[in-house]
Amino acid sequence: MSCERRQLLMLVISPFAIIAFGWGVYALLTPPQRNLGARAKYDLIVKDMTVADVVRVMTVPDGDYSTGPLQYPSCGTGLPGEVYREGSGKWPLKAWTWDDGVVNVFFGADGVVASKSFTPAWPEPFFERVVRWIHVKRW
Repeated sequence: MSCERRQLLMLVISPFAIIAFGWGVYALLTPPQRNLGARAKYDLIVKDMTVADVVRVMTVPDGDYSTGPLQYPSCGTGLPGEVYREGSGKWPLKAWTWDDGVVNVFFGADGVVASKSFTPAWPEPFFERVVRWIHVKRW
């Protein structure tokens, strides 16, 4: 292959390589779209709401609606929570996970809210995301 053809080939391929590299860096650095609103919805849940009422407030059935791995506080001290009836930990739990936190609601035997709690969350830090992305095994 002549030198001129090689230069022409590099001239054609280079922009595509630069665009591909730029897209990869952008995808790595840009955080995903976040689902927010868990705390605001948590505040709307009140004593004696039924499961259907809570699902209506949360707008979706219980489940994980986060867009990726999250981190949580190391302890539960000082986190919002309300217990309407003692022994609520023995009753059915429904949980909604969003990008800004987790809403846990215990329902009593009669099917109404017995207690609720909110645990804030935030996306994993950039470095942790890179480590997970390149599959580095850590101790």
